[in-house]
Amino acid sequence: MSEKLTTTGSRDLMVNDRNKAVYRRFIWEVFNQGRLATLDEVLSPSYVYRDAPPGTPSGPEGIKEIVSMFRAGFPDLEITIDEQVAEGDLVCSRTTMRGTHRGHPLGYSGNGQCGNNDRINNGTHYRRTPR
Repeated sequence: MSEKLTTTGSRDLMVNDRNKAVYRRFIWEVFNQGRLATLDEVLSPSYVYRDAPPGTPSGPEGIKEIVSMFRAGFPDLEITIDEQVAEGDLVCSRTTMRGTHRGHPLGYSGNGQCGNNDRINNGTHYRRTPR
């Protein structure tokens, strides 16, 4: 039996695709390129990053702090999206983060080592490997 998309189904796919594109832009422009102004365009003022360190403000300002911290610690930071799924306003991505540890993200001194972090956002899967 073949199923056809209804008008609602095709609208849902468009919403899913749009939300995945926003997340891809978030990763590419904000984390990889350091364009913090993009956060004001893609995040609502009430956005809350659930994995943020205690005391991190909500909204774009909190994410600006986190991105700045990571980019200071890993100046050659590059995040790639390996897989991505979306359902309504939820987007889940499996990403690989690469970079050379040069600074102090989360209080750890830079050690000059290169590495890869393979993870699914929200911390459900995490693997660190040397590069």
